[in-house]
Amino acid sequence: MEKRIADLYRDELDYIDNDFFIIEETDKIPEQFINEVLDMELLVFCTKGKASFRLEEKSVTIETGQCALCPDYTPIYDLMVSPDLKLCVMGFSWHLLEDVPALVKRAWLAAGEILNEPVFTPDEVQRKRIELYIALLMYHVKNQGSRFCKEIIHLLFQTFVFELINMTCGKEETATLDDSDISQGTLLSRQFFEILAQGEGTIRSVAQVAKMMNVTPKYLSHVISSETSHPPLFHIHKYTIRAIERQLRYSDYTIKEISTRMGFPSLAFFGKFVKEHLGMSPKEYRTRNGMTEVGF
Repeated sequence: MEKRIADLYRDELDYIDNDFFIIEETDKIPEQFINEVLDMELLVFCTKGKASFRLEEKSVTIETGQCALCPDYTPIYDLMVSPDLKLCVMGFSWHLLEDVPALVKRAWLAAGEILNEPVFTPDEVQRKRIELYIALLMYHVKNQGSRFCKEIIHLLFQTFVFELINMTCGKEETATLDDSDISQGTLLSRQFFEILAQGEGTIRSVAQVAKMMNVTPKYLSHVISSETSHPPLFHIHKYTIRAIERQLRYSDYTIKEISTRMGFPSLAFFGKFVKEHLGMSPKEYRTRNGMTEVGF
């Protein structure tokens, strides 16, 4: 069973939410990350020293100035580090990338190659750009008074991923990538997430998406579970709860109006769904985020 980083490790994290975390500087990969199946991808930047480890059957070595991407659900084994090691570690979920359809397309194209070439060596100019992004992310991490801090951090990281894709893919390579390079399962997965994004949290069932994709619910469940290690209903609920969070935080709709707009059969069912996924009632969520419910 995979482990949630948010539950495993907090002491050295400079920032964490459900979809992203960052450790600006550490002399080790946290021991809780070793030999565990984690729910986030790890993006590791080595600023000093050297580390070696194993991802599945592939041996990986990262040295000063290099970056490594460790896929989610892929444990890190046999870790060895030099005494002078310094790392910046970021973790992110695919849900963070799914918010940007263009990013999803590029990411899916590259996903199958991650384990083959997990280490990237930026040149001096690229390294300076990486350092600027890290510095900008940390500025907002250290100044969390803004109501939109989480959103700014997510948007910055999404932009950063575009930059990394540009760095690691040459112009000719990018231009020749098309759907023929992707497996049928990956294409279906991408279509599934595009439909969820377009639905803006109003999709409720696997059968509903399967009908829109002209496949059976059983087949869709098999494909999505194989591609993402989670059943499709898990992703459907993720999109729904993120849409609910946005409306609770930023809209003037009452809780009852949000429930109706999101297609819930009753206000009681809506409240139960929110409490199950956010750990509090819709009213409590609004209060904690500085909003007062007007009307009902």
